[in-house]
Amino acid sequence: MKTFKYVDSAGKASYGIEYHDAAGKRIRRIVADSKKQADDIGAAIQVELREGRYFDRKAEKAVTIDTVAVLHLEAFKNRPSAVSEAALVSAVLSFFKGRLVGSISRADLDSFRNARIDAPRKTGRRASPSTVNHELWMLKKLINRAVESGYLRAAPFVIKKKDLIPCPKGRVSYLELSEASALLEAAQKANRSPLLYPIVLMALETGMRRGEILGLKWADVDLKLRKIYLGKCADTGASQVKDGDRRFIPISEKLARTLQVVIRILGNPYVFPGKDGEPMHDNRTGFEVALKAAGITRGFHFHDLRHTFATHALLGGTPIEVLAKILGHSTTAMTEIYAHVLAGRELAAVECLPGWGVK
Repeated sequence: MKTFKYVDSAGKASYGIEYHDAAGKRIRRIVADSKKQADDIGAAIQVELREGRYFDRKAEKAVTIDTVAVLHLEAFKNRPSAVSEAALVSAVLSFFKGRLVGSISRADLDSFRNARIDAPRKTGRRASPSTVNHELWMLKKLINRAVESGYLRAAPFVIKKKDLIPCPKGRVSYLELSEASALLEAAQKANRSPLLYPIVLMALETGMRRGEILGLKWADVDLKLRKIYLGKCADTGASQVKDGDRRFIPISEKLARTLQVVIRILGNPYVFPGKDGEPMHDNRTGFEVALKAAGITRGFHFHDLRHTFATHALLGGTPIEVLAKILGHSTTAMTEIYAHVLAGRELAAVECLPGWGVK
C-alpha cells in the first residue's frame, strides 16, 4: 500500500493511495486532503483485503433501489408483515424507482418526505405523519439491505429520528360496543367485500395489526387448539411449534366459528387470499364504506380496531401483563397507553371485594 501526494493546477494538495485489489488489479485513487487520512484509509483497506471483506466502491453504481426492493420483499414474503412491507416498499419506489441506491442523498430524503406529505390518498385524505415516517424508515431499511448485500460500502447518509415528522402522542381511538356492533353488521352486509366481516371480526377479537391479518396463512391457524401463531417458525406447521417459541393469540369461540366457514382457495395458503397465490393486498375501500354505513364518521382507522380490542379487554378484566403478551408488546409500558380506560374505576374495584363474612 503506497500513499502519494497530488497537487492540482490551483496548487491545492490532495493525497491518494495505490494498491492491488483481491484480484490483483492495480488501483490508484485520491482519497483525502491530508496524508494521515490517506494512511488511515489505506490501512483499513489492507485489513479488508486480508480478511476477505474488500469492497470495490465502483460496485455501488451497479444496483438500483428496485433490485434491493426485490431482495427485501423476498426476505419478508413468508412473514406476517409481508403485506405492510410491500405497501411501504411501493411508496418508496413511487418516488425513487430506477434510482441507483448510492446516488440517493439527504436532499432526496427531504424531497421524498415533502412529496409524501403533500400526496393525496385515493380516499382524498393526505398520508398521516405516522405513515410517512414508516415510509422513511423503509427507505432506511432498503439502503441498509444494499449495504448488507454487498452493493454499498456504507449508507450514503443516515436517517435519524430528527428527520421524522413529529406525531401527536397518546392517540387512542376506539369503538364503543354499540359502534363495534354496527360496524360488524355493516361488514356482514358488504356484498362486494365478502371477507370484510371475518377480517374486522379478527381485528376486534385478537388485536392483530392489518398486515398480520392480511398476511396470515392457514398453516399458522390451529382451530383445534384455537390459537393463531405469529412470527418466524419452521415449515413444520403451527401445531408442532411450542408456545414459548412463537407469539400466539387465542382464538375466541365466535372467531373460530367464523373461520371454519371461510372458503379456502386451492393453491393459495392465505386465510384472506388475493390473486395468483398472493394475500389480499388491501381492504381500505370496503372498510371505509362499512364505517360510513355504520355511522362512524370521525377519523377512524383500521388500526384503531386494535385499540378497541385492547380497551375492551382491559374493561373486561384482562390483566395488563396478559394483554401485553397478546398484543406482542415486550413490556407493559406500551400497553399502559390503554390504562386511561380504567381511570375512575378505583371505587368500583374495591366494591368488588368479597364481604369477608361480615354484615
